[in-house]
Amino acid sequence: DRDRDRDRDRDRGNRERGNDDNAPDRAMFGSHRLSDRQGGGRDRDRRDRRDRGAAGPREALPTASANAYKVGAAQSRDQELRRQVQSHLNKIAPDNIATIAQRIVDTKVTSSEELESVIGLIMKKALTEPHYCETYADLVFKLKSEMPEFPSESGGKPVTFKSTLLNVTQNEFEQ
Repeated sequence: DRDRDRDRDRDRGNRERGNDDNAPDRAMFGSHRLSDRQGGGRDRDRRDRRDRGAAGPREALPTASANAYKVGAAQSRDQELRRQVQSHLNKIAPDNIATIAQRIVDTKVTSSEELESVIGLIMKKALTEPHYCETYADLVFKLKSEMPEFPSESGGKPVTFKSTLLNVTQNEFEQ
């Protein structure tokens, strides 16, 4: 009898507080039923974030230091070509040679001087990274057939990737 009276009193108290589901711990721990929430959980959080962002004026950014990074002006064609090719060479690995070769071809070398510059960068990387030497050799083999030829200044044979590679290699080892 005593247990039944206690349960009845608890149920009556819960009903008076609006808790019909016999969960006396809700009031004790501050939890709410889903129907008691105002505005729903996830949507309310989104609204709160929007409200916080528009709450007031933003603080001004600090002034930049004298040596802070600044987006540079347009570079010369040679500087831009060297930057792009160097960037591609920094990403080379034995499994992505074809991709890197295609990206180097896509830089659109337009003169024999630019071709010599590209080959010089490849040679420099191959000499500084001997563990990737075979990878650079495979890259050169792939580029040999895909890079353009340029007419010779003297009117003789055209300047090809192969002939420029031989000249750059010879100049490198004569130094």
